[in-house]
Amino acid sequence: MNFQRSLQIWEQALGPEHLNVSDPLNGLANLLRDRNQYAEAERLYQRVLSLREQYLGQQHPDTAQTLHDLAVLRHRQGYLDEALSVPSRFAYNYWERLTHKRLLHGHSPAS
Repeated sequence: MNFQRSLQIWEQALGPEHLNVSDPLNGLANLLRDRNQYAEAERLYQRVLSLREQYLGQQHPDTAQTLHDLAVLRHRQGYLDEALSVPSRFAYNYWERLTHKRLLHGHSPAS
């Protein structure tokens, strides 16, 4: 499997906790999800999410993409409530950050 080999190369070159490992890791998770290997896909998505939150933060688009991928996984597993709650975590953090910025610049929360 090319995704697995790619991941091995990245991990050997940079170490398993390097941010650049998250891309091939996410690709492998997507492949496993599409092959209905949900438990393994979830394990990899959680690892990707951990790396991206650590290096990029919770508001980065790549972190949001990982949350989206987890939501798709939950949807395919039939956990619709969980699928809907995963993206809301990102939306809540974004709204909180936006509100904080507006308050810092002298805007009221409603404006």
